[in-house]
Formats: sequence, structure tokens, C-alpha cells
Amino acid sequence: MIQSFYQKYLLPGLVFQGVVIGGGYATGRELVEFFLPHGPIGGLMAMGVAALIWSCVMAASFELCRMTQSYDYKSFFRQLLGRAWFLYEILLMLLMIVVLSVIGAAAGEITRNLFLTSPLVGTIGLLIAIGLLTFYGSHIIERFMGAWSILLYLCYFTLV
Repeated sequence: MIQSFYQKYLLPGLVFQGVVIGGGYATGRELVEFFLPHGPIGGLMAMGVAALIWSCVMAASFELCRMTQSYDYKSFFRQLLGRAWFLYEILLMLLMIVVLSVIGAAAGEITRNLFLTSPLVGTIGLLIAIGLLTFYGSHIIERFMGAWSILLYLCYFTLV
């Protein structure tokens, strides 16, 4: 029962939050650029509007999945994009290469600065971690993303 509740209700939100915050807001740069110029109250209100918009996007996506019974990735994007769904796949693969390159380079630089090693150590370490998470399947990734989201919230509550 608890596992089912976690998988049905908490995990999708935690993964979505991890992707959106991790990909867009984790550095704080976007918060400074888009929200802080409006002052503390205006910034908080703008963050609330952004959270509401992201919530609506997620709810609309889930509703599309439910209405079309598209419960897997491929059928969802076929419903969403029609015959051009494969173009999204091509662009996504190119984006993944760019993202992995940037993250790999960052991991290498962080490792070099912290441990005075070759940047290749950090880059290869990150690629091994990604490979292990991918190899051992979605169960490990679900747990990892859930734990990462909880850690992210703990850091926010501790530091803010």
C-alpha cells in the first residue's frame, strides 16, 4: 500500500520537480534573473505563478495520458506531437549529448578543483554512475530521484 501510494502519487511529482528545478532553477541564476528584480514579495508571487504554471503543465500531461491511455513514453509523444513525434526523439538525443557533455565537463572540473586530480576522473566517474543507474533499471532510478528530491528539499529548508 505504501509503495503503491509512493509510486502513484509522490514519485511522479518528485521526479518532475527534480527535473524542472535541477534543470532550470538549481543554480539560482534564474531566480536572480527573473524573480528577484521584482522585490521580495513580487519575487515570491512570481515564483508562485511559475509553480502554478508548472503544476498545470504536469496535470495537463497526466490528463492527456489518462484520456488517451498513453501510459508509456512513446505512445504519449505520439499523441502529443502526432506524426512528427520522431523529430522530438532526434532533437532529444542531440540535447542529451550536449547536456551529458556539459555535466561531464563540470564534474571533471569540480573533481579537479576539489581533489587535485585529472578532470577525466570526475567525468569518467559521472559516466560510470549514469551507466550503473541505467543498467540496474528504473527501480534504482526511481529511488535515486526520490532520494535526490528529498535531499534537495532538505538543503533548501536548511539553507534558506
